[in-house]
Amino acid sequence: MDAHWGVAATLAVAVVIAFEIVLPALLGRSPILKPVASVLAPLGWGFAGLFGLIALINLARQYFNNRADTSLMSGADMDFRRFGEKPNLDLSASSPVANEPALSKPAEWSLELLQAIDWKRFEEVVAAYFRSKNLRCETQSHGPDGGVDMRLHSPENDTTLALVQCKAWKNMPVGVKPVRELLGVMTHEKVARGYFMVTGEFSQDAKAFAASQNITLFSGKQFLDLMLRQPMDIQAKLLAVATEGDYLTPTCASCGVKMKDRGKFWGCVNFPRCRTRIQIAWSQHVE
Repeated sequence: MDAHWGVAATLAVAVVIAFEIVLPALLGRSPILKPVASVLAPLGWGFAGLFGLIALINLARQYFNNRADTSLMSGADMDFRRFGEKPNLDLSASSPVANEPALSKPAEWSLELLQAIDWKRFEEVVAAYFRSKNLRCETQSHGPDGGVDMRLHSPENDTTLALVQCKAWKNMPVGVKPVRELLGVMTHEKVARGYFMVTGEFSQDAKAFAASQNITLFSGKQFLDLMLRQPMDIQAKLLAVATEGDYLTPTCASCGVKMKDRGKFWGCVNFPRCRTRIQIAWSQHVE
């Protein structure tokens, strides 16, 4: 049920071929087994009908999910703008990166860039986006996040309007467990709205769970589309935040410093005091 609709459709066709052509050809050679083929044929059509029904359900679900994504992208900007009266062009983070080697910087946004930047830089881009909506964004530099990466506050007071969690996972979808954890913090802190931002995708279970709560999920593609809907000056400032300094090397989640390439993994420069490591093949799959 969670697979692409084409998988179920292919299975439906395969079942028909197997039960109507392949099995009769194999069993028809034996006078004892030949009657079995005629018995199996209706069973095959039953399975084919089941897979065909699943294909239609998944096709319809994909269609309505795409419509919902479009509606989400068009409504999200208005949702954020309700918090502030005018956009804020000062997108600087509370602790800018300094003394980092210069790299060749991309000239425009792309999904590849969003998925290639350091996980901490992704969080800074998300924070900068919310600041562009005239929201006060409270973040932390490193250490355990407790299920939340940032808190959005009203520009007029300390009221917490929403909680935000980010995951730079491009190699696997974010499942329902982190989304449940976000809801747990929202319930504990009595915050009505949550946003979950990722560079990759969400599982179907995560989408279904968030749909029943006041949590908005943004895949990497959806967040990229949202940024590309902004004025060009905002896009340029967000791009500058993403590509400042050494934006590709992962940050140590424990110490908040850039890690060192140690061959098969990234290791903290404070080793052996800090033993945090990230497999290079999974640099974008970090907490």
